[in-house]
Amino acid sequence: MMSINGAYDANGYNGIMNQSRLDSDSPIEPGLKNVFRLFLSLRLLSLILFFLPSWLTDPNTLAIPYRWLALAGTLFLLVYLSLPRLQKILGGAYMPLAFGLALVMPLFEYALFNFSRLTSGAADVRQPVFVLTIVLILLVWQYRLRTALFVLGGITLVNLVQIAYGALQGIPIAEELVVSLAELFFMLLVSIVVGRIVHTLRAQRDELTEARDRLANYAAAQEQLAVTRERNRMALELHDTIAHTLSAVAVQQEAARMSWQTSPEIARERVEQALQSTRQGLDILRASIQDLRLPPLEEFGLSRALQHLARKMSERRGLACGFDFPLKIEGLSTVAEHHVYRIVQEALTNIERHAEAKQIHFSARREGNIWEFFLEDDGRGFDAGHASQNGHFGLGGMKERAELIGAYLCVESAPGAGTRLTLSVEADS
Repeated sequence: MMSINGAYDANGYNGIMNQSRLDSDSPIEPGLKNVFRLFLSLRLLSLILFFLPSWLTDPNTLAIPYRWLALAGTLFLLVYLSLPRLQKILGGAYMPLAFGLALVMPLFEYALFNFSRLTSGAADVRQPVFVLTIVLILLVWQYRLRTALFVLGGITLVNLVQIAYGALQGIPIAEELVVSLAELFFMLLVSIVVGRIVHTLRAQRDELTEARDRLANYAAAQEQLAVTRERNRMALELHDTIAHTLSAVAVQQEAARMSWQTSPEIARERVEQALQSTRQGLDILRASIQDLRLPPLEEFGLSRALQHLARKMSERRGLACGFDFPLKIEGLSTVAEHHVYRIVQEALTNIERHAEAKQIHFSARREGNIWEFFLEDDGRGFDAGHASQNGHFGLGGMKERAELIGAYLCVESAPGAGTRLTLSVEADS
């Protein structure tokens, strides 16, 4: 059963959702930093594994500048990304600086490599173009394709300058031009493909965030609705207990006050009646508080709980009570069962307080998809139309409960003719 304290849960849920939203708005894409470090670690390992044998066998390779730059730059950047304190110190500039270093060093490598290739014609499978491609992928992941295309434009400019320099030096550039164009096309193609993938993933993430926000709003609305229903239910409970008792006590006290001077005996009798009504009201209030958890309904199910309710009332008043109930009442929601139980409870309370009945008959049956409940007594009855208009006997609260579950409630009575209550509730299945 939902309680007013559930409002705290809604706030807690919104707090969790807000925290998740803050996390998703972080300047660093989730997982990017770890992938960045993994790439640098693998690159450093590959540089050592591939360059170390050549350094040992041919000392002249120590003079190749872009290899030294690759090794030093990779090591420095790996250390940079492995120090969390730097991120706190630099703040929003942390990742832009990392990407700046990751781009500048391979660009120098690329320029030195191309210069070496132009002047010596040497080819190296470990050329920096692959490093630049990986950095471009990470750049697209963190930022946008537009940023990667801007960087790619810078790489193209470096290529053109080097090729122009080679042409001025009289070096054949046809093959180098084809190779450079192929490399640039490869990096462009990879950037576009990754950019489209990242764009799709971001769109899906945004949709998920919107769906999550809608879910949070829906949960908050449902929580507020549950709180409102619980307040209405508690208002009905208070009306069914305290309001009746206080009304009776007020009438008795007023009668005692009016007759105090002329008929002291009658006044004292009225005071005694008021005290008795107060005690009865306290007993009823305690019973209502105890019944708020609906232990009979939760323990026995609706069929046995209703019979238990009627049997307890008949035993208190010494009434004959007849039942015609199925073993189980199925197909009603928990909310519907709760309101049926409360409507019957209020009707039995009215019989106990006002009807002066000698016997009651309580039955339930299912007709198609409709459950029908009938409660009859042979008491003194009342004017049903007048009582309904003035809200007497808790009829207003009973009808409100019936409306909450889409049920039909009919109370038929006349003075001296007893009362018949009919409640029709549609089953869920």
